[in-house]
Amino acid sequence: MKRRRRLAGSNPCLFVASLGFVAMAMAQAPPPAGPAAGGPPPDGPPGAPAAPFALPPLPADAPRPSPDPRNLEGTWFHGQPLMFRMETDMYGSPLPFTTKGRRIRDRRVKSTYEDGLPYVNASAECKPPGQPWQLDLNFPFQIYQSSKEIVFVFQEYHGIWNIRMNQPHRRSGRREYFGDSVGRWDGDTLVVDTIGYKQGLWLDVDGTPTSAKVHVVQRIRRIDYGDPKLEIVTRIDDSEMYTSPWSMVRIYAWRPDKMIFDEYNCEWQVGAPDGLARYGLVPEPPEE
Repeated sequence: MKRRRRLAGSNPCLFVASLGFVAMAMAQAPPPAGPAAGGPPPDGPPGAPAAPFALPPLPADAPRPSPDPRNLEGTWFHGQPLMFRMETDMYGSPLPFTTKGRRIRDRRVKSTYEDGLPYVNASAECKPPGQPWQLDLNFPFQIYQSSKEIVFVFQEYHGIWNIRMNQPHRRSGRREYFGDSVGRWDGDTLVVDTIGYKQGLWLDVDGTPTSAKVHVVQRIRRIDYGDPKLEIVTRIDDSEMYTSPWSMVRIYAWRPDKMIFDEYNCEWQVGAPDGLARYGLVPEPPEE
């Protein structure tokens, strides 16, 4: 993007980053040209990832992914800078906030950076933040799959995202932190349709919002910019927070060396026994 982004450092508790503690900043290359916000994902990748992480090279004898492009199994790790605050979609167009969506995001930013009283969110309470943000954090995740389901297992929050293949959405109305996800193959691209979230989502550390009624469609495929990569294009459709759908893209590196997860301890970031949140986090006020 044309502005400088703040990035997550290596601190294993990302919620602390919501307090405004940023380890470093890096510039991103200008976005590729493309259709306006809300347009369909492009047929091809929107350009090689800008300013990738300086991950150590894999040894020559490291395992390789399956030659089958529909086999996503393995361990993946972020391969591009993380965004603390999204201002544009994947094509460089400003996010199409509604008045309410802009008000919520601006209030969250003010509470953190001006008032020094960041709001509690799902991750601060050790709750899964939902797959758009869960996929945007600097922790590895693993993919397992069969003909009936594909499962993402995340180191952070021990989150598990279940995708039921070739099934309709549930009619029970049951809501979950990762929503109700159903998938199908479109050529060599996995298309995942998710509704039924338990709560509204934070799409980034600074609180770019969705409502619980958001409709998320993700197109997931393997690509290769010299070594194996996973591309995930996420389309956000939420009329409460945005005037039109919009999309973002993320790239992940093949990292079999991170197959053994480190233990993730979330409990220490929960509020103290007297019910008061630590580290200055405060409950977010309800919408008027």
